[in-house]
Amino acid sequence: METGSQQPLPQGSPLLAYGTSRGPAINRKILALIAGIFVLALILFVAILLPPIQLPERTFLVATVRSHSPLPHGSPEAWTVATQSGMPSILGIALTDSGPEAFSATLFSAPKTSLHTQRNGLFVFISDQELPHLSSMRWISPSALIAKTIADPAFLRVIPSVFSPSVEGTIDGPIRNGTWETNIPVSATSNLDLPDTDAAIDLRAFPEAWIPVQRILTKTSLSFDSIDPPSIIGWNSTTGTLSRVDLLYEGGASSSTILDLASQVGLSDTRPYTLPDGDVVSELEQPTSILQATTTTSWTGENGTLSLIDSGVRLSSPETATSTASLSRSSCSSGRPVLAINQSLLENIFQMTGFSLALSVDRVEATVNHGKLFVCLP
Repeated sequence: METGSQQPLPQGSPLLAYGTSRGPAINRKILALIAGIFVLALILFVAILLPPIQLPERTFLVATVRSHSPLPHGSPEAWTVATQSGMPSILGIALTDSGPEAFSATLFSAPKTSLHTQRNGLFVFISDQELPHLSSMRWISPSALIAKTIADPAFLRVIPSVFSPSVEGTIDGPIRNGTWETNIPVSATSNLDLPDTDAAIDLRAFPEAWIPVQRILTKTSLSFDSIDPPSIIGWNSTTGTLSRVDLLYEGGASSSTILDLASQVGLSDTRPYTLPDGDVVSELEQPTSILQATTTTSWTGENGTLSLIDSGVRLSSPETATSTASLSRSSCSSGRPVLAINQSLLENIFQMTGFSLALSVDRVEATVNHGKLFVCLP
């Protein structure tokens, strides 16, 4: 049988074009994505190998935050600049010869700023002035910083040994939903409520605070050395002097504590005493008549006023009026309040560390939750 002849297709024929294999087409976007992943992996690999950041000498507060995290009103400019870098940041405060100095550190590069910058490995420090020498204290590596901010929006650490070398350890924990979840253990609390004073503390939760609190209370010119330690204590501070002190006891104040405090505010009972020559004089003694009183619960002496209140005793200046105004307060989602401080007192404390902080509440509280101290941030 005769076979037909096959003629070659002419050059440029559409049929020839359709029959040509060009191979799989690779999308340029996919190539770019692969290249980006490779570069990121390389950066992370290098970050893992790099040592942790060196903190400035005498750093007493340091935190990690995510990019564009909201900060308290009045935060230092070094902090606000760092949070706009697009990368996780480190925020801190260090003591310098000229006072507290706020600083921040960003990964890779710093946003454009007029503030002082200096590089340390993959980190760039930002501060108002040149930072003191970097100490041997290392805190967090670049890779750990990324991992920590993925896990929590912010993580705060306070280093008390900067102020008191005898204090060991650090106070730290994540900040979640407006609450700083610290590592401070609390094993017991009072069943009494904190008074609405400028500052208040549950001494059953923090018994070691009684001695420092007594030093604060020396401004009243009264001595609390000989009384029973209260379960809860609260005080008001007006123009640098203490105008009110509440001492609360589970089961009420003892008679010896009431008599001791009554004597210190200038209250006393008198009884006649006959001298050897026959003259009769009045001898001062503890005001035990207070314990038998049924119609009054408040007495004023030359050093102040003593009032019997539910579960305890109140000491106040004679001219002090007791406020009944309700206070707006920061509140944790759960837990029993064991510590409280009012707006003006807390703002004064922050001013000493370089802040001009403006709080949105009258009172900040801390509670106990699952055996740990939680600070309810405003």
